[in-house]
Amino acid sequence: MHQTDNRPLSSNVLPSRKVASDQAKNPEVPNRTTVVHFENNAARKKGIPYFKALTSSIFRMTCVTLSTLIACIITGHVFCIKLSVSPDYILGGTDLALNCSLEKKLTDHLVTFYKDATLLGFIRNCSENGLTSCSLTTKCHCDLNTSTFIWNYTPSSENVIDATFNCTMSNSQNDRVTVKKAELSGITISPAIPVFRATENATVDNFTCTALCWPECSFKWTGPNNFINNDDKLRLSNIQKSSSGKYQCQATNVVGTNYSNFMEIKVQHSPDKISLFPSMTYYTKEEGDSLNVTCSALCEPECHFQWTYPNNSKHNSSILQIKSLQRTHDGKYTCRAFNYFGHKTSDLTVTINFGPREILLSPSNSNYSKKEGDSLGSIMCTADCNPACRFEWTYPDGTKRNGSYLVLSFLQKNHDGIYKCKGFNDVGYKEKIVTVTVDYDPGNSIFFSPSSTSYTKMEGELLGNITCSADCKPSCMFEWTYPDGTKSPGSTLRLVRLNRTQDGVYKCKGYNLIGYSEKTITVAVNYSPESIRLSPNNTPFIVREYTTVRVICRADCRPTCSYQWTGQNIWSSTNKDLTLTSIRRTSTDTYTCIARNIINQSYRYAEVSVSIIVHTLPTKVTKLTVDCTGSTTVSIAWIPDLTVLPTQNYTLHYRTNSISGQTRGISNSTNQQNIYLIHIDKLTPLTNYMFKISSENYLGRAESNEVSCKTFASEAVDSQVNSAFIGGISLIILALLVFAVIITLMLLHRFGGTQSQSCIHKCFTKIFRSSKGKEGIYENTQPTSEYCNPGFDGSEGKIDSNVAAKDNCENTYEPLQRGKQYTTLPVPVIKPADLRKALNPQYINIDGMTKKTNPEEKIALRPLVKPKPKRNT
Repeated sequence: MHQTDNRPLSSNVLPSRKVASDQAKNPEVPNRTTVVHFENNAARKKGIPYFKALTSSIFRMTCVTLSTLIACIITGHVFCIKLSVSPDYILGGTDLALNCSLEKKLTDHLVTFYKDATLLGFIRNCSENGLTSCSLTTKCHCDLNTSTFIWNYTPSSENVIDATFNCTMSNSQNDRVTVKKAELSGITISPAIPVFRATENATVDNFTCTALCWPECSFKWTGPNNFINNDDKLRLSNIQKSSSGKYQCQATNVVGTNYSNFMEIKVQHSPDKISLFPSMTYYTKEEGDSLNVTCSALCEPECHFQWTYPNNSKHNSSILQIKSLQRTHDGKYTCRAFNYFGHKTSDLTVTINFGPREILLSPSNSNYSKKEGDSLGSIMCTADCNPACRFEWTYPDGTKRNGSYLVLSFLQKNHDGIYKCKGFNDVGYKEKIVTVTVDYDPGNSIFFSPSSTSYTKMEGELLGNITCSADCKPSCMFEWTYPDGTKSPGSTLRLVRLNRTQDGVYKCKGYNLIGYSEKTITVAVNYSPESIRLSPNNTPFIVREYTTVRVICRADCRPTCSYQWTGQNIWSSTNKDLTLTSIRRTSTDTYTCIARNIINQSYRYAEVSVSIIVHTLPTKVTKLTVDCTGSTTVSIAWIPDLTVLPTQNYTLHYRTNSISGQTRGISNSTNQQNIYLIHIDKLTPLTNYMFKISSENYLGRAESNEVSCKTFASEAVDSQVNSAFIGGISLIILALLVFAVIITLMLLHRFGGTQSQSCIHKCFTKIFRSSKGKEGIYENTQPTSEYCNPGFDGSEGKIDSNVAAKDNCENTYEPLQRGKQYTTLPVPVIKPADLRKALNPQYINIDGMTKKTNPEEKIALRPLVKPKPKRNT
């Protein structure tokens, strides 16, 4: 508690409001600040001793307060407070961090924050408004080591104005800071010239952009051709005509972006481009037609125009106009655009039409004798025409080809005949004839006997003779070319017993002095699949879960093999690749590739296998059970995920609210039922601890959620219980024990026999075990005959239903019971035959002593499988 003057605090006024009230009444209050600390060290007790403890605490607090107050008055100690606000502007919806710090530490931490004398909130003992810890909310933050306290404030988006913020710390002195609202307005260009004229290669740098803004603005100029200048001044050096256009300035800060009016810059230059309308540059006219063409250009300043005619006469106008064309008007017309800075010209051509008078050949020969395969060369057809003539050649078979050239570079027998050249235009036409005589080679006349061109045989069969013939002039000679390139003269192909190396294409060539021709046959030699292989060929090989695995299977076979991998139902030649997309842990297996083909209507097979092992990320421990078994001891248990490869390494992390966390490594040994059990001692009594387990292998790391547990009170605290109350409880317990003894004697007297004694002994054992305060956390652990996979946490990635079992499976164990606290722990189930075996748990000793076993741990994991009682006879 902090007091700002000698007046007492009102019972219904917060210290922060008292400070504000005192400052409003008397501005000198901060200059005579006195600080008083009260520390509540009295522990609250429930029951009868509470009132005695409360009275004693009030007395001690009063003494401490008076002594501290007298000491502060004598020393005149005053604390200094400093407030800073970030950011330094107010904008609706933007968070402000109010950072209030004190030069020295206080015991009672109460910090109050105001905006324009309106309370925003306070931080008491590092809690928002004394309720929610600052570590659990984003509203506040505190650092007790540096006495720094931060309050996060979000201003409204409506009616944003300047504001003054202040903070007081435990009613000590306060500090205040005024923050201006964010603003952006009034963007202008100086000087205000709407149109500015400049010459090429000049520099423009006399335009400045200004604006009213807080915080400071950034400026940017934009213009034609994606021009950008990030500055408040417009700078254009070595300006060109492409820089002509409209420019605009924009100012930007946290409020947004504002734009200025446009200003235009005109760069003076010579004619840039001449345009003709109509845009044609070539006109075909007949005598008596008219011609009308307009010339224009892009200039600054505007251009003058002049037309020059074919006879070099000049006309000062932008329009070329001839109402009635004569053949003397045939020729080139030039438009010239010019201004002070230069000139540019553009031409157009006007042609007067007339038809061809004569067709000329080049070379002039009109009769040719050639061999098939020879080149006739180019024969060009020309004529004197206006407009220029078009030409067309007509071939002996009637085919027509446009163009003035007849080109026969490789003569064939069908090229023999008469060729006709026709030259024509819109006025008329003329023709000229050329005669060509051609000798020919075999051409396409080659044929086989037998006539088949494709053979399919089994390896080891005979093919028989194949004879090649052709129609040639003069007579042809023949040559066979084998698939490996070997050549054999003669017209007959002879193959003995076939093997796979003879599979391929065989070529027969017939030739004479004029030329040659070829024809092929195909021989397919079939055989069963052989040399089946995989790529990659290492097996087994390890892959990471959720990656893609691709294995390629190949085999030597004819005809082409079809393939089938393990799990596929279709045979196909495209099944050579085994692709496992986003592979899961359940996909660890041996995969077999089978290749087959059909020979003589029966299947032939070959196969090869590969082993794939899937490594997975660690999984998050989801079923973590923590039980405080004493004032300094805690028992922790969980079930590991045994589907993870490589095996996970576990680490225990635990902490308190005020002490940094501790970490202890855990060995990977498990008991017969795959349960991890850890006991931790040397903890602090009556302390809340947070525990979590991290799982790790070389692929990554996962952490469980934290589970809390509070240790019991120590014997020293228990001894403070009122002696009268303990005595009363002792008498009640003694009376119950006497009553139990009497009941036992009566049962023995009535029933007698060893079986009754055994039953009574079991009853007493259960009563004794249920009364023990340090019973193990696994008193009831009854396995069933079904296996329940604990599944995988969502943080490790996409869960495949083939990999992880359902999380909502039935519990395989009865609830774990200790007093009124219940914790359910699912564990993997052993086989029914194992239920007849004694459990042999292996415990993880965090101190490394794995051979020692706590007797209470044996009780904790003892199954409650009761033997069937014998019936009395």
